Amino acid sequence: MNGNTLAYPQTLAELTTVTTYTYDATNQLMTAHAESDPLTWHYTFDANGSLTDITPNGTTPANGARRYTYSPAGYLLQVETHDGTAYQPQAEMVYNGLGQRLSMTAHQGELSLTTQYLLDLPAHARPLSATANNQTTFYLYGNGSLAEQTAQWTYSLVDGTRTARQLTNPAGAVTLARRYTPWGEVLEQAGDGDFTWGYFGGLLDAATGLIYVGSGQYYDPATGRFLSRFANPGATNPYLPQRDPLGALLGPAMLLFLLQRRRKKPGKYDHLVIGLVLVLALGMSLAACGDGTGTPGDGTPSPTLPTTPPSGGGTPLPPATEPPSTPTPPPASPTPLPLPDCPTALTKNWLPNEFVITHYATVLESDSFFPDESGNVPIYNPTSGDISYSNVPKWRFYVGNDCDGNCGNWRVSFQGSGKLTEPASLALSGGKQYVQADTKHLPPPDPANGYQPSASYYFVDQPQGACGTPLEVNASIAVASNLFGSPGHSCGDKYYIDIPGFENKIFTVKDTGSFVAEPGQPDHFDIYVGAQNYDNYYNNPEFTKYDGKTFRVASAQP
Repeated sequence: MNGNTLAYPQTLAELTTVTTYTYDATNQLMTAHAESDPLTWHYTFDANGSLTDITPNGTTPANGARRYTYSPAGYLLQVETHDGTAYQPQAEMVYNGLGQRLSMTAHQGELSLTTQYLLDLPAHARPLSATANNQTTFYLYGNGSLAEQTAQWTYSLVDGTRTARQLTNPAGAVTLARRYTPWGEVLEQAGDGDFTWGYFGGLLDAATGLIYVGSGQYYDPATGRFLSRFANPGATNPYLPQRDPLGALLGPAMLLFLLQRRRKKPGKYDHLVIGLVLVLALGMSLAACGDGTGTPGDGTPSPTLPTTPPSGGGTPLPPATEPPSTPTPPPASPTPLPLPDCPTALTKNWLPNEFVITHYATVLESDSFFPDESGNVPIYNPTSGDISYSNVPKWRFYVGNDCDGNCGNWRVSFQGSGKLTEPASLALSGGKQYVQADTKHLPPPDPANGYQPSASYYFVDQPQGACGTPLEVNASIAVASNLFGSPGHSCGDKYYIDIPGFENKIFTVKDTGSFVAEPGQPDHFDIYVGAQNYDNYYNNPEFTKYDGKTFRVASAQP
């Protein structure tokens, strides 16, 4: 049947489970069902033949469901999973006009991490480096991928299909070995370390469990299939990879990290596992470029990683709280390769005057700061232009709490956006997860009590700034309202800000604030920090270390 797998047996701990699959006439996967499991997973495709939804027992989203969003050109832009209440973002991707991935942001709850890639010439588009959390890893190539530098240089030993099987240190000792299932999931691992180039030489994104194959396309090792027919156009069955090495299609690129999944379908605990991997993986923090001996430039040792579940190497994520294991590496003695010179530090042209730096956030409806007090708020319909009052379960979430100090600023109408969590709110929004304040379309007073709100509200799939594009955590900035649109304060303008830990991070103008730049006073940038609760927003030392202070700023325009 054009190579489609009808049944897939898998034996774990002497227990064999068979998963069966059904397909339509165009080779699109329709259902997957594991014996003894009450759930049958349904797959939905759009008119372009790209997978958009995976849902349990029908097409209604429920716990464990997954949703994919694509650009008009067919590039995967966002992956979301359902937590039983609503869809939560897992990852967002950004590409250039050639479909080459420039960055990826991974999410889990309030945690997020953006990795930015510096690419080779368009003919190869291989990542030369990847930067996350203000730290960079570098890559070395010959005829294929050879090595990467994190805390030290490591070298991948691949088989005939370009799948990395072993990892060595600079001394030539094998420190990690892996075996895979026929579809590319990790079957067995021994040793310490992480691969950047995985199955068939593809990029394994642990935030999604997918393998990036270039040109905005992805492969799912849980089903052995591409998400879209664009990954393998012209083939009899475009959803299946060829059995020979994938070459340019699965060309080497940057690994976020690898999430081991044993199921052939989404599991209801997948989001918890992803959260664990996010928490473990900042232990993979990439050291600064050193003295060429393979040691970190700041003298900080790189932590070892637990061997189960395996995680990818290359992108740092929040720090581990679990002690590392101490496996015995298998013996081997390949010849180490010479170490390339480290790149020089980035030179920036700092502007003559420092800027005041503050932060703003998306408010959480689940925040205990807001009492369970219902009330009416004006809802704006962008399509019709109508404004009507609707009852919401947490009125103070929209209009603010009654107290002294900063809490008057903690509300959707001041911060600009909020994340919905209450079932009644999600029902009102039609499933959209976020609400935004609109100060341009002011509502009439509430007919029930005469209260005059300072804004109306509308629902969106993800927070957006005044530029009409999605906001990125620790990457988007708002500028003074009286300067918005002027040179240096226009949508898309890019800057470096000399905040410790963010010196090489590029911030992009995507929004305008309620503040103004006064004559004779420093200019002002407001950094978007994502969804936060009240206590974390005002007390997190990562924010308080810069909030209200002045820092050097440099233009990052090309």
